[in-house]
Amino acid sequence: MDPTAAPVDLIIRGKTYKAYPFRDKDHEEYNKWVRREYIRRIKDIIGDDNEMLRQAMLQAVKMVWITGPGKEVAMTVAGIAKMANLLCRTTSFTEQDLASNDALRETVDAFTFLHGIQREGAEEVDDSPPESQEDPSGN
Repeated sequence: MDPTAAPVDLIIRGKTYKAYPFRDKDHEEYNKWVRREYIRRIKDIIGDDNEMLRQAMLQAVKMVWITGPGKEVAMTVAGIAKMANLLCRTTSFTEQDLASNDALRETVDAFTFLHGIQREGAEEVDDSPPESQEDPSGN
């Protein structure tokens, strides 16, 4: 699939929205959201440990949403809801709106199509019949 600047349809909870490719400001907003969410999650885990929080903040400063820990945060239901809001130029989607596997898949598929990305685990399927498995001994 070639990336496109034209919008694609994204269906969430039975309603069709137009999804657009990320602009530079969308990438930056998503990175900032991922960093804030990462720090929030770390605080929930470590509590008042200031040294660990400082280390997490140093890591978060370099974090981007497309790789490593940033990708892990981005691919949560909350992260995909944020992605849907940026794709559709809205702020109305919540985690509950994207709670179904279909809504999550639709959103990620729309993003990957719009940006020409091959989604992990979505390799092209070889649906040709399997080659004959003849017994080499002739039996």
